[in-house]
Amino acid sequence: MFVELLVAGGGGAVIGGIVTKVVEYILSRETRRVDSAQAVTDMTIDVLRAVAAMNNELQTQIAQLRQAIIVLTDAVDEILPHVTGLSEEQRTRLQEANNAAKMSV
Repeated sequence: MFVELLVAGGGGAVIGGIVTKVVEYILSRETRRVDSAQAVTDMTIDVLRAVAAMNNELQTQIAQLRQAIIVLTDAVDEILPHVTGLSEEQRTRLQEANNAAKMSV
C-alpha cells in the first residue's frame, strides 16, 4: 500500500509539474507579447519625436531660404537698372530668372 501511495503521489507530482510548466509558459508568453507591444510603442514614439524635430528644423531652414530669396531678388531689382554692358538678351534672362525666384516664395 505504501508503494502504491508513493507511485500515485509521484504521478500526481509529475502531472502537477507539467500543468505548472504549461501555465508558466502561457503566462510568460503573454508577458512577452505585452513587453513586445510596449517596445514597439516606445520605438514608434521615438521615431515620431525624431520626425517632428526634423520637420521643425526643415521649417526653420525653409523660412530662412525664403527670406534669403526675397533679399536677393530685391537687390537684383534695385541694382539691375544700373548695370551696364549687358545685352538685351542677358538683361531679359536675368529679369526672368529673378521673377521666377520671386514666384517660388
